[in-house]
Order: sequence, then C-alpha cells, then structure tokens
Amino acid sequence: MFLGSAFTETLPAILLLVAFTVVGGVIIFIARKKMKSDSVETSTFSLNQLRKMLANGTITQEEFDKARESIVCMYKNERPISPKKS
Repeated sequence: MFLGSAFTETLPAILLLVAFTVVGGVIIFIARKKMKSDSVETSTFSLNQLRKMLANGTITQEEFDKARESIVCMYKNERPISPKKS
C-alpha cells in the first residue's frame, strides 16, 4: 500500500509539471514563429528612403540599384544577384 499512497500524493505534482512543460513549449513555438515572420518584414531601408538618399546625393545610382534589387529579391524570397567583378 505504500507505493499506492505515494503515487496518489505525487500525481498532482507530476500533472502540474507536465502541464507547465506543454504550455511552455507552446509559448516558445509561438514566439519563434512570430520572430521568424518579423525578420522578413523588416529591412534596413525602404525604397522610398533609398530614393530620397539618391536624390540628396547620399548614395550613388549604382548603390541605389544594388539596394533596390536586394529589397525586391527579399520580398520575392529570391537570392540577390551577386555583383559583377570588374
């Protein structure tokens, strides 16, 4: 009978630990999914900001073209074309 009473005394604690583990796993899964989707949406500059920088002379036409291509490819989920070696 000793084993039976020990099991009934520890069962609530075991169930509580299992519940915490499951809830924690779900929270971590949701947080990782949200972090992964947020990283795609953010970029260093928007196309509008790049156009303003080009108009102000902050960047050259070549730099603008490379940055624009990179942003467009990022939203298309493609790899940007590597720069040509001169």
